[in-house]
Amino acid sequence: MRRFVFCALVFFAALLVPLGGARGEITETGELVIARVDCGTDKAKCLKAGKKKKVSQVKQKNVPKPPVRVKGKRVSPQQNAPGLTPPSPKSGQPRLTAAQQEMLDRFNECLGYSSVENPVDAVKEFVFSEQQKLEDLPGWRAPLAAIYGSRSHHAYEVCFTRAYGLKGFRSLLEIKTETGQALLPIESPYVEIVEREIPPERRLARSWTRDYVIELADAMRQYFAEKYGTNVKIAPLEVNSMIRSFDDQAGLVRAGRSPADCRYRFLCSTHTTGSSLDIGFRQVSREQKAWLRKQLIEDQRTRKIYFIVEFDHYHVFVLPPEYIGEE
Repeated sequence: MRRFVFCALVFFAALLVPLGGARGEITETGELVIARVDCGTDKAKCLKAGKKKKVSQVKQKNVPKPPVRVKGKRVSPQQNAPGLTPPSPKSGQPRLTAAQQEMLDRFNECLGYSSVENPVDAVKEFVFSEQQKLEDLPGWRAPLAAIYGSRSHHAYEVCFTRAYGLKGFRSLLEIKTETGQALLPIESPYVEIVEREIPPERRLARSWTRDYVIELADAMRQYFAEKYGTNVKIAPLEVNSMIRSFDDQAGLVRAGRSPADCRYRFLCSTHTTGSSLDIGFRQVSREQKAWLRKQLIEDQRTRKIYFIVEFDHYHVFVLPPEYIGEE
C-alpha cells in the first residue's frame, strides 16, 4: 500500500513540474495573464524566454513621452498639460499676472477717452462717474468702501498722469535738476514733513500739490480754531511720503511694499510725478481724522483730488489745473 501511494505522488509531481516552468506573469492592459511557453523539457530556455518578455513589456510601459515644442521652446508634457498657461514668448518683461492684466484693461479703457483735441476732460468725466457709481451702491458701507484702494482706482490714477502728460522722474539727478522749478518744497507752520520717512532731497512736490496741501492744512487749523479757540492745540497736517524716483519705486516693489511697478507704463506710481503725496493720520485726534476724511471726500467730489485710504495714511493725487504735456 505504501509503495502505491509513493508511486502516485511521484506521478503527480512529474505532471506539475512542466506546468510550473512554463508559467510567467506579464502585464498587458493592466491584467494578470498566464503566458505559456512551449519549450518542452528545456526549463532554462523557458524561464529565459519568460524574463525577456516581461522586461520588454516593462520597457514598453515606461517609455517617456516625446518633448513638446511651444513656439520653438522644448517643454515637458507636464508643462503643456491642459489647464496650464503655456510659456510666454521671449520678451523683455515677465508675463502679466491676472491682476496686472485687469489693471491694464482698465487703464486702456480710461485712456481711450483722451484725445488730441480733448486730452483730459473726457477722462475726468469717466473716472469720477465711475467713482460716483461706487458711492451710490446700496448699503451703508458703500461710501466708505468707495475710498479704499482697488485695481480700478490704481489704473485710473495712472491714466490721469498719462492724460495730463505728466512725466515721471527716473532718478534723483532728474529730481535735483527740477528742484525750484517744476518741484517745490512745502513750507507751512501747519504742515509737518516727517523727516524719518522722507529724505531731504525728496521733500518736494508739484506747485499745485504744494498749494493744495497748504490750503488743506490752513482749512483744518481754521475749523478747529473757530470751534475750540485759537489756544487749543491742533496737530499739524502730517505728510509722510512725497516724490519718488523710478529707482526709489523699484526698491519698494522689490521689498514687496508696493505693486506700482514702473517697468510697466500702466502701473507706475504717481508719486514719481510729484503730483501725489501721503497724508498720515497716526498722530491726529479722532475728530481731526474725521474732519480730514470728510474734507478729502468733498474735494474728490469737486474733482480737485483723487484719493484712497492706505493703512495709516491717505494717498492723495492732486489733479493739475490744466494739461501739462510733458510726456
